[in-house]
Amino acid sequence: MDTDNGKIKVFLSYARDDIKIAERLYNELSSRNDIKVWFDKKSILTGQNWSLEIAKAIRDCSFFILLLSHNSTTKRGYIQKEIKEALEAYEYVPEGTIFILPARIESVTPPSSLKKLQYVDLFPSSNWSSGVQQLIKSVTYSFNKKKKIFFNYHENDIELVEKLHNFLEKNKIKFEDKDSFTNASSMSSHMEELIQNTDTFITLLSPKSTDFVNKSGYFTVKNQYWIKHRSSDPKYQGILIQENACSIPDDFSNFRIMDKYEFVFDWVTK
Repeated sequence: MDTDNGKIKVFLSYARDDIKIAERLYNELSSRNDIKVWFDKKSILTGQNWSLEIAKAIRDCSFFILLLSHNSTTKRGYIQKEIKEALEAYEYVPEGTIFILPARIESVTPPSSLKKLQYVDLFPSSNWSSGVQQLIKSVTYSFNKKKKIFFNYHENDIELVEKLHNFLEKNKIKFEDKDSFTNASSMSSHMEELIQNTDTFITLLSPKSTDFVNKSGYFTVKNQYWIKHRSSDPKYQGILIQENACSIPDDFSNFRIMDKYEFVFDWVTK
């Protein structure tokens, strides 16, 4: 998932009978220059398959705001499908990360599937402004809380490395890699410390580098160190970027496998 011209992507889900409140929230959130709200009445073009567009928007968003009312919690409607798709997307979000933001617009009990998530009240009218500010705080705080990333690659993949560097820098994702060190000595002495302090370890694997996975060299050492000290802990993420359908060694069985840089952006910013 990428940003939309640097803006945070937010999906707004609501029951059709609550459209006036949804439009009010859409207008307030959209007035900010750092948030891009996906709102079906504004975001779906004439002739587009609305069902496919909704599913895609949920997959691509950074946050899913759900307006809770009697209409959305007790009645049938497409919003029930949106909630299910959001919960499916939530399964791929790192533990402890904010994704679904329930917002009550009247006194209702949230669905059992959302009972563990803290909700905010946008009612009565005196609570509206403070409730909206709480939503904005959750969105901006979570999005800007970047994780520490260590990026590992083999010299044979320098062209792919440059592409990924450009992608990370374009999206203002801070990272460390072997280019962060001034010489081989400093790399050797500080590499373990950096890996120990990182949240996400990304390694690039391609047909050019697969043959070097089990051979001597810093590419192998860094992978092995991560696998030994971090891969068993669920709060740390190991990401394997697979290029050109190369074979994956058994050592990477605990890594999350991705083949597009956008998914890396999605993973490390959630």
